Amino acid sequence: MLVEAEAILDGEPPEEHATIIVDQVERLRALTKSMLQLSASRPKKAARVGVDTTATEVDVIVGESARMLAGLARKSHVELRVSTEARGCVAVAPAELTQLVVNLVVNGIQAIESSPAANARVVSITTEAFQDNGARHIRIEVRDTGPGIPNDDREQ
Repeated sequence: MLVEAEAILDGEPPEEHATIIVDQVERLRALTKSMLQLSASRPKKAARVGVDTTATEVDVIVGESARMLAGLARKSHVELRVSTEARGCVAVAPAELTQLVVNLVVNGIQAIESSPAANARVVSITTEAFQDNGARHIRIEVRDTGPGIPNDDREQ
């Protein structure tokens, strides 16, 4: 939200940035509600404490997440590539799936920021549907061109 507000203060047209800010506030509101419900009854499963899951279009969540993070990527001189091919829904809490995608992309951007400027500076988000043992699955993949996890830390 800060990046969007700064863009408005820098003189960019406020309409698109304001829409992104409102979307982010709504996402945070839903996420906060979900976290409060989970913390109120820690041992219970999410479904038993009222976390709302709904049929959620994965490609829409990924697209909205990428739109929210476009300003941060630009500011960090990182190219954000999105390829949505899943074309399907999963039963999930939309705010939590959004938060997951956002966290992974932000981690990728931060990893790239810590790497030498000579490297390609790309975070890619890809969705795809696939079959396994007769069941349809959807994969979300987030890749970045950062330095990766050091070998000594990979087993932790």
